Amino acid sequence: MGKFTGKAEWSARICVGPLALAAFFLPWAQGPGPLAATEFTGYKLVSYAGRLQALDLSPSASGVLWTIRLIILAVAVAAVWQTVLAPWARHHPVYRWSGWYLVLLAAVCAALGIARHGVVLPPVGLALLLIAAGLFLAAELAARRYGPDRRAPAKVDLQAGGGYPRPDEGSAAGN
Repeated sequence: MGKFTGKAEWSARICVGPLALAAFFLPWAQGPGPLAATEFTGYKLVSYAGRLQALDLSPSASGVLWTIRLIILAVAVAAVWQTVLAPWARHHPVYRWSGWYLVLLAAVCAALGIARHGVVLPPVGLALLLIAAGLFLAAELAARRYGPDRRAPAKVDLQAGGGYPRPDEGSAAGN
């Protein structure tokens, strides 16, 4: 169980970054009314928000657009960090922060989509973002449950050692 869990966890971690990066460039939403044929990718949403920000808007509206741009653009940044750090440095704080950011953003996007359209199949980009976030969440939960710091206690021989582990069954390093 331990080796399989390790391989499955590693595979899930490796897939998160590329899936999230692909999600950024694939459709997240479709336009309303006359724009129904228009698909909005993460890249296009950042671009449109930038164009709207160039208009003469109130400072609060401009600030909201600037924040939306950063939130959406951070998906691509988090995806790159996931891709770069997953194979070698998954214990780095940036790896965890970027993964939890993807989970949080995917949950918010899913909640907004369900509130607006009900439970329907999301656009491809949003679906990939949800899958990437789900894989990161599953890998983190598996690591917390089956990680090296969560080993089963050593076997105890109550008759011979008075409640101490047997010498042949060793410490956690030998398991």
